[in-house]
Amino acid sequence: MSDFRYAPIYGRNPWLMVEDADEVADFFRNSGTPFVSHRRDIVHFGSQPHVYWIESGLVASSATTDVDKVRWIGLFSRRTLLGSVRAIGHGKAAMTLMATAVTDVSGFAVPLELYARWVSENPERERAMLLNCIAKSECQVEGVLVDDRVEIAVAVLFRAAGITEAQLPAALPWDIPVSDIASLVHAERAMTSRAVGRMVSSGLLERSGRTFVLKAVPPAARLWWDA
Repeated sequence: MSDFRYAPIYGRNPWLMVEDADEVADFFRNSGTPFVSHRRDIVHFGSQPHVYWIESGLVASSATTDVDKVRWIGLFSRRTLLGSVRAIGHGKAAMTLMATAVTDVSGFAVPLELYARWVSENPERERAMLLNCIAKSECQVEGVLVDDRVEIAVAVLFRAAGITEAQLPAALPWDIPVSDIASLVHAERAMTSRAVGRMVSSGLLERSGRTFVLKAVPPAARLWWDA
């Protein structure tokens, strides 16, 4: 059996991202370009071709690019990477993510491709970075990420049924009510139902009553699906 371990379901410090290792700091200081941001500066990092090492200050992330609808879901303090979850889990794909400088911030930026290449050069490093990304994801709070939790929960149900990615699209062999998914993700049924509806609208899922057909691995589940 693999000795792979997931971090706790919820981060021990809600909002506050876990720190990254010394070798990450060394890589960014040696290979990165220095940057400075001032309080309330905004970076749409979900569409930027860089990963950011926070050397000093505090940055808040939001799952939106609408400055009028900002809800912070994570805090990145010194010695943390902003954009690593996106880089490892989604590559160059743009994501709806925005960062706000809560204080004046300094750090180093490295191109996505260079960062991804450095991570993949060493299997132990790659594994450590993946675990760190999982821990970061689990620190992000709470209702804003219901969509992600629902995507992961749906994927988990299919994995529990022994369904592999190669078999998709596939129907779940059990009748699962939305209320059960709501219990799994610790959310209200109405909120969970809306999240399931968005999966259907996006083409990830088909639903007929309590029957679910998964058409593709949900993006939020990609980090661990192949682990």
